[in-house]
Amino acid sequence: YWAKATDGVCSVVGYDHYGPVADVNNNNLLTARAICPDDGKTKTNVSSDIADCYKEKLSCYIKNGTGENTCNYSAAKSAYVADCTQCIVTGCKVDFVQVGNSCIGCPEDHVCTGGKQFTCAELTDGAYTKADEGTTDAAYCWRECELAEKAYAMTGHDYWRATDTCEIKVCVAGYTLSNGRCVECPAGSICTPDNPNPQSCAALTDGKYVLSLPGMSGVKSCFKKCEPYAVTGGMAVPVSDNAFYPNACQYGCVSETGNPGEVVNGRCVETSCNYNFEMINGKCQPCNRPFAISYKPNANCVVESCALGYHPNGQYCEGDVIECTAPNAVVANRIWDSKKNAFAECVIKKCGDRYHLINNTCQEDQQNCKLPHGVGVRTWNHNRNEWDDCIATKCEPGYTMDSSLTNEYWEQCGRCNNMYAENGELAVSGYVDGCEIAACMYQGEKYALVNNECLFICPEISVADDGTGSQHWDEDTKKCVRECAPGYMKW
Repeated sequence: YWAKATDGVCSVVGYDHYGPVADVNNNNLLTARAICPDDGKTKTNVSSDIADCYKEKLSCYIKNGTGENTCNYSAAKSAYVADCTQCIVTGCKVDFVQVGNSCIGCPEDHVCTGGKQFTCAELTDGAYTKADEGTTDAAYCWRECELAEKAYAMTGHDYWRATDTCEIKVCVAGYTLSNGRCVECPAGSICTPDNPNPQSCAALTDGKYVLSLPGMSGVKSCFKKCEPYAVTGGMAVPVSDNAFYPNACQYGCVSETGNPGEVVNGRCVETSCNYNFEMINGKCQPCNRPFAISYKPNANCVVESCALGYHPNGQYCEGDVIECTAPNAVVANRIWDSKKNAFAECVIKKCGDRYHLINNTCQEDQQNCKLPHGVGVRTWNHNRNEWDDCIATKCEPGYTMDSSLTNEYWEQCGRCNNMYAENGELAVSGYVDGCEIAACMYQGEKYALVNNECLFICPEISVADDGTGSQHWDEDTKKCVRECAPGYMKW
């Protein structure tokens, strides 16, 4: 503390000052109060040591930025470097941003410019979403490179507004990288993404399979040529022109007659026959069907065309005219319709005895026929080729074929004469058959059946009979009215 010697009173040294213990022995009381160096401050007004002096906002080290801290005065170093507080970031260098109490480069997928941080997605409308750490120019926002033609993998970046660095890294199978482009793997080689340089088929197969088409990617694409060679009875021919690794050439054979077979112990043994051959006793023999001209190529000996008057039917030629059957016919044929590829309907040429041909049917020479008031039969006239007249065989009751019993002699069934009474009136009410009367009209009243005739028994006008009375026909009541003479009575 600093004290005045005149009055012996001790006073506080005050803020931003310090007062060490006075050196009484040296009578140095007036030098005890001192101000903090370089405008330093104290936290209290009774500081006693220069080490209590401190300064704020002292510059301190921040990587990639600036910082401030607070330090106490060090007498040994004559500077404010003691008991420093943590260095607090006050700013970051260009292209760096403050994260917590550090200055770091711009993070991945972001652009840092003008002290601000943006995502590449928001700066490029979502088209280029990637960026390397520390990017400060949106032009270097990037996206993955699109696969080039036939490329399997790419390197580099497709930048938003900077020149892209896209290059092909690996080509797809069957292609190799040449001058920055993927080109077909050359013939005789294979190319794979794992080993993009062409590999020789000959080297991979010990020289046995030296061929391949351009653009191949696997050793199984390597092949060798298969050549025919002569065998007994024919020629061995390869099943395929090429054999692909690791398969051997497979052979069949063609016999001396041109039919397929298999090689057995150096001999061509026929196993099937061409369409115009058939297998007989283990050998192919030429088809030899009667009337055949050619055979279909899709099956053995199936006839394709025949001589005139014949048509194909499977393995044979069938005649264009064949017999058929029809009721009561003795000769009938069916003729081949080449347009419909089928036989036409059966056509009758001749009918049997007692039959004649009409509308392609055999009809009986005699047929029942109808007549006015009767039935009969008619006979076919083969000379005139038409029906003869109908001849009555039976008449309706009341009609007859007997000309002596009818006045209608011109009719085959004439009306019976006994149908009428003497006065020409219809007298018969029914017939049994022919002219045999079954009953008379008003039988017992007006007529009586006598000897197959209907005779009057009641006159139409009153007629005296035997003197006992009279009788006459009453048309209204249809009765025979009888009246007794005086002195007589009905009984």
